[in-house]
Amino acid sequence: MNISLQTYFKASCLLLLLVVLGVSCSKYKKPEDDITTKPTADFTAKIDDTDYAFDATNFSSIYYNTSGDDINALLTTATLNTNGSKIMFFVNDFKSGTAVINKKTGTSSNPGNPRLKVNAVTNSVVQSYVQYISGGNTYYAVSGSITVSLSGNTATIKFNVTFMDAAGKSFTATGSYTINDFTTNTKPKSQITDPTPVVSKPTIENISPLSGYVADTVSITGTNYSTILTDNVVKFNGTDARVASATATIIKVIVPTGATTGVVTLKVKDNEVITGPVFTISSPATITSISPTSGRAGDTVTINGTNFNSSIDGNRVRFNNAGAVVISATPTKIKVKAALDGSTGNVTVAVGSSAPVTGPVFTYLNTPQVQFLLPYQGRTGDTIIIQGYYFAGTPAANIVRFNGIQANVLTATGTNLKVIVPQGVTSGRVTVTVSGKTSTDNAPFTVNEPYPNIQWQEIYSSSSLQNINQMASLRTGLLFTGSLNSAYLYYSSDNQTFTNVYNNLPFNKSKKLVINLLSQDGTAFYVTSNLGVAKSTDGINWIKLKPDKSNPDKGFTGIVSTSERLMLVSGSTAYTSLNAGGVWTATTNSQPTQLDYFISFPGSKYMFAIDTAKNTASHNATKFYTSIDKGTSWYPSNSSFTGIYHFDEGYKDFFKITDYSVYCAFSPVSTPGIANQRLYRSMYQGEFWTLVSNEACNVVKTAGLRVAYGSRTFNLSTNDGTTFKSFALPAGYTLGGIELGSWIYISAYNASGAHKIFRSSW
Repeated sequence: MNISLQTYFKASCLLLLLVVLGVSCSKYKKPEDDITTKPTADFTAKIDDTDYAFDATNFSSIYYNTSGDDINALLTTATLNTNGSKIMFFVNDFKSGTAVINKKTGTSSNPGNPRLKVNAVTNSVVQSYVQYISGGNTYYAVSGSITVSLSGNTATIKFNVTFMDAAGKSFTATGSYTINDFTTNTKPKSQITDPTPVVSKPTIENISPLSGYVADTVSITGTNYSTILTDNVVKFNGTDARVASATATIIKVIVPTGATTGVVTLKVKDNEVITGPVFTISSPATITSISPTSGRAGDTVTINGTNFNSSIDGNRVRFNNAGAVVISATPTKIKVKAALDGSTGNVTVAVGSSAPVTGPVFTYLNTPQVQFLLPYQGRTGDTIIIQGYYFAGTPAANIVRFNGIQANVLTATGTNLKVIVPQGVTSGRVTVTVSGKTSTDNAPFTVNEPYPNIQWQEIYSSSSLQNINQMASLRTGLLFTGSLNSAYLYYSSDNQTFTNVYNNLPFNKSKKLVINLLSQDGTAFYVTSNLGVAKSTDGINWIKLKPDKSNPDKGFTGIVSTSERLMLVSGSTAYTSLNAGGVWTATTNSQPTQLDYFISFPGSKYMFAIDTAKNTASHNATKFYTSIDKGTSWYPSNSSFTGIYHFDEGYKDFFKITDYSVYCAFSPVSTPGIANQRLYRSMYQGEFWTLVSNEACNVVKTAGLRVAYGSRTFNLSTNDGTTFKSFALPAGYTLGGIELGSWIYISAYNASGAHKIFRSSW
């Protein structure tokens, strides 16, 4: 009895404890985090730059398995959105590993041949593919891979594939998905259906774009099109379109006038009409107002209207034809920054590929700003370009004056005026006035000297002269020599009597002398040779300069001779004299040892040279070097626009300089003959070159802003090559040398062997 009572008591206590615990547990509430756990996405992807993530309820799979067949297949279909977009993956040999995706047969990228049968079998295995459907268009991946990882009946699949639309634009799809128990929905392999069987009937896969305007070009891709344009009948919602081009897989058509939104249809020859996606005709934009209607460049302007593109990039806004930056856009409002290079005129908006629509006039309140002239010199009647900002968009609204004399404005934009230099102009500043506000250029416009009236006068003749001659003049004196191993050096102080001063040169008579170049610095003549450098102040009496006292017979070719300095270079050593050759300083420079034919801007740190060692077509014949520190260091030009120089053939006047430009005559590497030598000009320290003329060039000479060159004619510029005027040579003669001094001198020769020196006054 006692045991029973004890047992009963224990049982009662245990029951009471369970009740208490049950009540306590029923009152316990889980933390909120425990009951709102975020589900893990079973499908994640980025398709054409759009991200997708959802669970297994949004996709389904079919596992294809046939008894006795070890090869199985899997088809997975994922619905991407409520608009009907979806993506399908078919793996024809479903196992762990990677399936390579190739162009799907029966599609525009791989049409196949419907007339070909292999071993009379027509139901060959469907290849692995990825199909993407969006906006009524169907795309098949053209490349990529699908990687399968199996663990029991669970499959993890990763994909990375590329599609291409009708316009040829490619886009990608990457991501992964997981299927638990992929065998749930199993069907026999006999039920596998090929979505693109190779057939002879036309198909439409996709069109691009899916919306646009009348006259836009639309591309249609598919199979079995005719290459004869008229065999393909395309309609936009029933309206015939013009076929612009056609291949077996791509048709390009023009959206027809009168087309309305609706399906695109295609009929090829006698085949049935096939229907493609809907093409949406975009309504033209309208501009109802702008606010404000005046302001300054960079101000925010609001454009009100209809049918604008909600994308900033989908609207092109211009202020009197100057592009503006769009800040924001809705279908009824665009905010822009007034174009920096705009001018007073209409605001226009073009949406997509549509033609621009015109809105109200926007008035610029900025003061015009003249930046520069092109060129800064010229003559009456020349055309000059004025670059700047805030000019008026109509010529008559810009008042342009050259040193106070008004000029005729030919054309005008907000940043560019084309004007004619007026009669009676003198050198001075150029001004531009718009709406009473005036801007003055910082640099003056220089009126060039008039062209001379060339009248050639013979002053010397000798059959012993070479065809090509170098010439130098000082005051009224003229010095000239042949350009190739010449044994003469003629001088005349009066252009009437010429004396051969070759033997007056103070060089070692026991060695063969080769004259390289003639030069002058305004006070003296200089001759460089293989035996050294000579100087003369009168052309008759010569002294030998000794840049290197340890080697007085050291030879030189290139020479820089200005009133500021003399400079000679041998190998990597530069010899400089600041007192016309009296005292020399030698410095070692970081330059290739083969640089020569040095030239320099007057009073400038810029120097130029050519690489003589690379001057053959079998080498890199494009070596042009620049120094920006008076020859201390050198670097090759970035330009590849030089070629073969012909100094070894005697054409030594090929490399000259004006106050602002570099001139170089050379022939292309591909056609290196002297007959193909042409003159080029660089205004950018040799980085960029422009062809001066297609006329052959035997010689080029410069003096200040004067430039002369030629072969069959004598061509002269007095404004640094901005314009040239051609003058005839004496009848039957070819140009062989030029000197621009107190007179214009030329050497010339003819087919009969005559060699003459002519001159003309300026």
